[in-house]
Amino acid sequence: MKKFTISMCLVAVMALGTNAWASLSGTLYSNGSGGYLSTDTSGGLVAINALVGQINWSVDQVDGGLWSYTYTFIPVTANKNRGPGAFAIEFGAQPTDLVWSYTYSGSSSANMSIATTTGTLQTIDRTLAAGYDSWLSAADPVGTNVDVTTTFDGIQWVIDDTAPNGSIYLTLSLLTSLAPMWGDLYMDGYNVTSNNGYGFVRNTNYDLAATEEFSLTGSILSGYIPVPGSAAVPIPPAVFLFGSGLSGLFFLRRRYFPA
Repeated sequence: MKKFTISMCLVAVMALGTNAWASLSGTLYSNGSGGYLSTDTSGGLVAINALVGQINWSVDQVDGGLWSYTYTFIPVTANKNRGPGAFAIEFGAQPTDLVWSYTYSGSSSANMSIATTTGTLQTIDRTLAAGYDSWLSAADPVGTNVDVTTTFDGIQWVIDDTAPNGSIYLTLSLLTSLAPMWGDLYMDGYNVTSNNGYGFVRNTNYDLAATEEFSLTGSILSGYIPVPGSAAVPIPPAVFLFGSGLSGLFFLRRRYFPA
């Protein structure tokens, strides 16, 4: 019995020390030529001009109760004469432990500025009512899925506020204790200071609230992207396993060594 008890303890300790984390990944892409009249939203993205392309995303639960988020933008046509100027991601709360990195790849990488951010929540307003114009206008035909009517609270990374040279591959990586939720993103063209762009990309359900909670083992919610949400972090499965092992040892002790 003593050897059995020791073995059970070792199993529980080993389980606690194992990186039994899960991950989820997906791809959003824009269909069609990316013109104003493009209404095909089956790929999960709406994009026009220089920012027509796809976004690959991944979410990983890692050690220390942290979450890793990765977003990679891949343009259909690289190295065009204009590119992304800002990358805004929705956040469910203000992060207190955010670590981020921004990387570029492609022949125009040397022409891109280093991304900057305040790291604080702000209202991301890309509506025409706010005076924003990313080659959009109030005259855009109804049903083109170009204009947005809502805002979200998020953090913005400014890549270049004048005129970055070329659409290139870029990756934004985040590390935070904020657990995932389904939310929104918005990438601008250039010159975010004067609110005048050269295209944009966003998720198709930007103006609609997500109807499902995020789960690493659940289905991918169409038209949204995983973003940092609330500060509540689920207890890792290994902790539950460790607790179950201790409970089992308690009942075994009660059985073989009654009071």
